[in-house]
Amino acid sequence: MLLKHRTFQLLLFTCFLATNLPAIAQENFHSGYIITHSNDTIHGYISQVNINIFQKCSFKKTLTDNSTIYTPEEIHAYRFDDNGKFYISKEAPLETGKKLYFLEYLIQGKANIYFMRDDMDHYFAETENDSIMELSERPVLTKNEWGTTYYKQPAFQGKLKYLFKNCPTLFSHIDNTKLQPKDLIKLTKEYHDKTCTTEQCIIFERKVTPIKMHISAVGGISFNTLSFGTLSRTDFQLSPQFGCKFEFENLFFSSEQSTINIGLLMQKYSRYNRSNYQYGEFTTFINKDNIDVKVIALKIPIVYNYTFSASKIRPYIGVGFTNTFILGQNKSLSGNFMIPAGKTFTFYQLGAVGVAGIKYRLKNKHFFNVELNYEYSKDLSTNRFTSLMSNSLSLSIGYEL
Repeated sequence: MLLKHRTFQLLLFTCFLATNLPAIAQENFHSGYIITHSNDTIHGYISQVNINIFQKCSFKKTLTDNSTIYTPEEIHAYRFDDNGKFYISKEAPLETGKKLYFLEYLIQGKANIYFMRDDMDHYFAETENDSIMELSERPVLTKNEWGTTYYKQPAFQGKLKYLFKNCPTLFSHIDNTKLQPKDLIKLTKEYHDKTCTTEQCIIFERKVTPIKMHISAVGGISFNTLSFGTLSRTDFQLSPQFGCKFEFENLFFSSEQSTINIGLLMQKYSRYNRSNYQYGEFTTFINKDNIDVKVIALKIPIVYNYTFSASKIRPYIGVGFTNTFILGQNKSLSGNFMIPAGKTFTFYQLGAVGVAGIKYRLKNKHFFNVELNYEYSKDLSTNRFTSLMSNSLSLSIGYEL
């Protein structure tokens, strides 16, 4: 009865996160302004959540107002005050046809570079004399005359040479340019400097935010069970978990709310009240009480997290994989009703992990967070009757150092 109650509490917490993430994310409004088609500038607050940010703008004049959703057909542009991100309504020449989007300016001058993301990253360029064209391409598999399959080389460098044809001294620079924001901004800025000779020229450059790393101390409890293949399994029990996590920000240019998190966590699996072992294909389960596995495990989860808000309260979800290394175990268990004869815990296990949590910014600008995660892992054995599997539901708290 106690196990059912604990499971219900954890499931209730998961449902709370799932139902309240969208509502909390709505608080993520930052100062900025919109520009109407009649060139009127209206100051207010814009939602910075990166969901459909290239297809709509959620705007409110004051933080207490209800937000208004603008599409690229309804306004000319919008911009944030704090980070300078500038989005303009413009027709994008995609492979599926032309469509109006809010394209983000990477740089504006004698040549303009734009960015937009749907299921891939899109880069566009135009000059005063040439209309907008897409630089990015989807990877295409092709075959040569000998039947070898390879990916077709992208043609963006040739497109850039065509657009910058009035400045051939840049061609060697273009040959070394990669299709990424830093390189495109540097190249276009150089083109602007070489071709702009009037004081009326302006230049706008989207700043590339540097990569940051944050370290957090974490600790919590794990509600877990172990099983060996389809024959033997334990009940659910609690075990402690502690360690640290490293969070890397600004790895993804197109989504500053995306982070990569790497953990170093120690966990101890100790005593289980009961294990079940199936003796024979058609017989009932045999029970064994008080199983002490004495396992010490080092877990290294690598998780992609998406944060829904940049405000004081920041809900997030994530998915990734985990590596588990067994540092110690009770080897005398081999041959009893829990572990098949001759079987021990293997040194390495691979698994998948999903997380949901909330970060809270403190007055000292550090963060306190609460996280719930589910993990499934198993060893690399292909024997379905003896392979070790672990299922756990963990609740942890953390403090950014």
